[in-house]
Amino acid sequence: MNKFLLLRIFDALLLLGVFALSLATILALFAPDWWVGDILSHLRVQYALALCVLVVGFVLRRRWLISGLVLLPLLLNLSVLVPLFMPAPVMAKAMGRPLKILHYNLDMTSSDHAVAFQFLRNSAPDILFVQELSPALAEQLPRELADYRVVYAHVLDNTHGSALLLPTNSVLQVIHASEVHLPAASPRPLIHATLALDGQAFTLMSLHVIRPKDAYTEQIQAQEYAAASQWIREQRQQHGYPILVLGDYNTTPWAARFQRFLQESGLHDTSLGFGYQPSWPAAAPVLFAIPIDHAVASADMIILQRNVGPNLGGDHKALELTFAIEDS
Repeated sequence: MNKFLLLRIFDALLLLGVFALSLATILALFAPDWWVGDILSHLRVQYALALCVLVVGFVLRRRWLISGLVLLPLLLNLSVLVPLFMPAPVMAKAMGRPLKILHYNLDMTSSDHAVAFQFLRNSAPDILFVQELSPALAEQLPRELADYRVVYAHVLDNTHGSALLLPTNSVLQVIHASEVHLPAASPRPLIHATLALDGQAFTLMSLHVIRPKDAYTEQIQAQEYAAASQWIREQRQQHGYPILVLGDYNTTPWAARFQRFLQESGLHDTSLGFGYQPSWPAAAPVLFAIPIDHAVASADMIILQRNVGPNLGGDHKALELTFAIEDS
């Protein structure tokens, strides 16, 4: 096979890659309510990475026109990262004592949780939510997290179990802790609680929605998000407390459904200004993972710090936030 033919094959492969990535970008942007478009939208960072490689390939081949055309889908995909790195506005507000909250999906399929429990102990959060709490894992909590007490738990044999824990010496007052199904027919119980610090009450929820795989599961996820946003609005109208909703959202922050959820709930994405923080799959390199564990909050919740933890042996990374309540 001569050099000329090899170069033609190389060019054809580059063009095929551009076509596939451009098509995926178009579907993600202009067909977000179609289940295929929604799933494709989660990989915008990976599209940008692949398009960067293609641009380099075309520049090396001195294909300047095609190199310029590839910049369009590249910039469209890179645009989702811009808000994540924009400096957060400087807060000149009076606020209460900071609190550290941690969310972690235990991954009940993992055979060894020793590293995860060690991380949770070392992190020493003021508030801890765990998901995928099976009976076997629930039995380990008193031993592995001896300095914590379970405020509310719903233990299940499937991935729907969860729990809220506080340190045994916590200064937080538990006003109310319960569970809700969103929508009402959902089999997944979601734990929510109203806590108080120095007389200031606030509401928390551990959200866990279905993973989209096809048109049916996409429809279920849409219903879950709609019900969650309605619940949040009702909580704000009835009580007016600051609210933070964190957990396994099974979607990326640039997906149309997530953006619609923010608009309908009136909450904001806490990841803005804190950089790219992918949480799944935990074992993947940063640029090959996606952020699907999120925390959204009302404007009177001041987010001081936000980060994801290391690979703990499960499929998710832990999500950690330090927040404070704006003084009224």
